[in-house]
Amino acid sequence: MPRNYQRKAPDRCVVTNEQLEAAKELIAKGATKRKAASQVGLKESTLRKRLKLGKAAESMGRYFPTFTKAQEEEIY
Repeated sequence: MPRNYQRKAPDRCVVTNEQLEAAKELIAKGATKRKAASQVGLKESTLRKRLKLGKAAESMGRYFPTFTKAQEEEIY
């Protein structure tokens, strides 16, 4: 095991509700899930997962921020 951990997928991003709603509209107009995902800027498997759950994820994992947004702005 390496000393310095490297994340396997560094290109992960949180899906926003706006992206999810835009993809739903495209699918309702007749676009495929794959084409809708590429137009919105998501991977097709991520879009399928989020459509199945019916909502976007709030975070990228089990870790939570220590400081609030206001505290972070105060620090910087």
